[in-house]
Amino acid sequence: MREFSRIKPMLDVIRIYWKMHPDLRLCQMLSNIATIGGWKDKDLYYLEDKDLMEYLNITIKKEFGNGHENNER
Repeated sequence: MREFSRIKPMLDVIRIYWKMHPDLRLCQMLSNIATIGGWKDKDLYYLEDKDLMEYLNITIKKEFGNGHENNER
């Protein structure tokens, strides 16, 4: 069974990113994040949560630098 504790941190980072891009649809946003982060497969079904979290952090740093907390709306 996967760790339940992984959910809140993931949703927190998704919330931050989504507030920066409120016009994106959820799946569109996740696909963009995976692609920017380096995911090569078009099928997100096999993307592990730890990899998505890494891609989220990569994407936020690429777009906003390390100060994304200050960019939250």
